[in-house]
Amino acid sequence: METPFGPFEPSVELDESQTHSIQKSLEFLEHVRTGNEGSFSVEVHEGQPFIVKTINGKRLELPVFEAAELDAQRLYGYPPIKQIPLRIDGKHSKAIIAKDDAPPMVDALVGIMLVVINGSSYFPEWLRNALR
Repeated sequence: METPFGPFEPSVELDESQTHSIQKSLEFLEHVRTGNEGSFSVEVHEGQPFIVKTINGKRLELPVFEAAELDAQRLYGYPPIKQIPLRIDGKHSKAIIAKDDAPPMVDALVGIMLVVINGSSYFPEWLRNALR
């Protein structure tokens, strides 16, 4: 499927409405990213686009296609993952989220971006600690 971040092919087979759902989520992610006057950049490593921002000298990396793949797997019927995939300074740093219902992962990346846009006083404790 074509996305604002390049072509993405999930590892599972999705129907048209599921594919459309992931495309719309990725389009919204790009809309939030570009709507903030270049605060976030996109870098591609080994075919994986990352939304990147440096905060307090630490590099926050949000793996776009990894999140989309988790959403595709969930739509296919795999059990939901309850951690947001992200990296701090290139190291996996998965933030624990919901105990019961986990949000779609692309939407969770949007949520992290919106928290970052609003400033460090809004950071949840796990993010504040990771970015120290």
